[in-house]
Amino acid sequence: MEVEIKNIVKNFKDIRVLNNINLKTYSGDTLLIVGKNGAGKTTLLRLLLGLYKADSGTITVNNVNVLDKKYNEIKKEIGFLNDNIGIFRDLTAWDNIEFFHRMYFPNANKETRESDISNVLKKVDLYPHRNSKTDFFSRGMKQRLVIARAIVNKPKLLILDEPHRGLDVEGKEMIKEVLGDFHKSGSTIIINSHDLNDVQESITHLAFLYNSEIVCQGSYKDLINKFNESRYKLVVDKPQVIKDLLSKQAFVKSVSSMNNELIIELNGNVEQLSKWLYSQSIPIHELVKMNDNLTTLYKKIIS
Repeated sequence: MEVEIKNIVKNFKDIRVLNNINLKTYSGDTLLIVGKNGAGKTTLLRLLLGLYKADSGTITVNNVNVLDKKYNEIKKEIGFLNDNIGIFRDLTAWDNIEFFHRMYFPNANKETRESDISNVLKKVDLYPHRNSKTDFFSRGMKQRLVIARAIVNKPKLLILDEPHRGLDVEGKEMIKEVLGDFHKSGSTIIINSHDLNDVQESITHLAFLYNSEIVCQGSYKDLINKFNESRYKLVVDKPQVIKDLLSKQAFVKSVSSMNNELIIELNGNVEQLSKWLYSQSIPIHELVKMNDNLTTLYKKIIS
């Protein structure tokens, strides 16, 4: 699904939460919205779902305005997880998912319904607890259940507000699998998450919200290349000797030692470093680019 956000402004009383927001995503994109607490990330997702009304600007999904009645049909192909869990405490895990499956697929036969519900509960590792009431679920189990609810309709647009909340290591790995599956199917995914390293492998695009505005956006690859310094970690024998030699090379901006490793910042590209090491017959134990992660990128753009 294609999502387009144009010139969105949203105020709460005298406070401007979103100021002239513009974003566009295409089928197959996995967009991560990044920002500090209170930056307006959740508000933007609620506007996209039609839960809030913008003061100005428009939001369309597949060219349908989210405030249009036609959007009700589009919603059938949208899965969402918001910051309000909203599950039925007196129902079992199975009954919770069946409730929503019946809303999305009222005419499904029994066999299809049971197969869909079974598959989605297995996906989030709740099938063994399918007959347990959610009142006795831990915070993480409840989070797994709302993820199941978000994907039970096999959405073409998946909107996730802090999907990792309360999840253990296994739960976070499950999220990666879910995101990978929907990305491969061509679905559009929009995520708001503070767990940057947990979504790093899954995203294709980024939008940074700061002081109610988008201060930076683009593909993950382009932004990493733009903001990441040319710093590399080099592990070799006799690091002090190699350090002295490297410091004299024109393609090296600086070189320092850390725990018997060399930290090299380049003026040129890494190919120059590799060719030099080869020409000097220096065995390389490890050569990796540093700071190639979302947390570092976040600090450079937001902090």
